[in-house]
Amino acid sequence: PFPDRSFDVVTCCVSFDYLTRPLDVMREVRRVLRPGGSVLLSQSNRCFFTKAVGVWTRDMSDAAHLRVLGTYIHFAGGLSPPAATDISASGTGTNDPMYLVSTSASRRVESSISRHLEHRRVIMHLEHLECSRQPH
Repeated sequence: PFPDRSFDVVTCCVSFDYLTRPLDVMREVRRVLRPGGSVLLSQSNRCFFTKAVGVWTRDMSDAAHLRVLGTYIHFAGGLSPPAATDISASGTGTNDPMYLVSTSASRRVESSISRHLEHRRVIMHLEHLECSRQPH
């Protein structure tokens, strides 16, 4: 394993839907994240249905998936309230939604990633467990 507080940023791209111990993974993410470090989880509505875990396939809505990720973050402890941002591509021929769920370790520090995402619309503050899909 990596030493405690050894990373500034931890990312996970479209993978939590397959984890059998996601809360353990999120606690490990928290452990290796430096104070103020960022966590970025990307998620689409695509998955290998036969490989995804039951909590993921019970409700295939985007809002449900984002709430599941927010729940893992909440119960891992030591992380800021998560927010979901719609980062879906726009334009002709694009119709697959893509979301980024972000949080940070206890001491929140403005990161270059946060500044980059400022122009995107935050669609869900996951501590409220509400979602509104908004057009681009």
